[in-house]
Amino acid sequence: SLTKECVARLASGAAQAVFDLFSGRLPKNIFNRKELEEAGFIKEDQLIKKIQNKGAS
Repeated sequence: SLTKECVARLASGAAQAVFDLFSGRLPKNIFNRKELEEAGFIKEDQLIKKIQNKGAS
């Protein structure tokens, strides 16, 4: 279901963040929206929301 997909996404994102951290590629401030956008995190998040909104309406 959608919840399982979201959990899998979050787990995947967390694993990627840990990998990036050890690779030295993680944005200095994880909460800096611009840096996250550049890293491609925000776009994916917005895409998930669009898909969820489409399913809800």
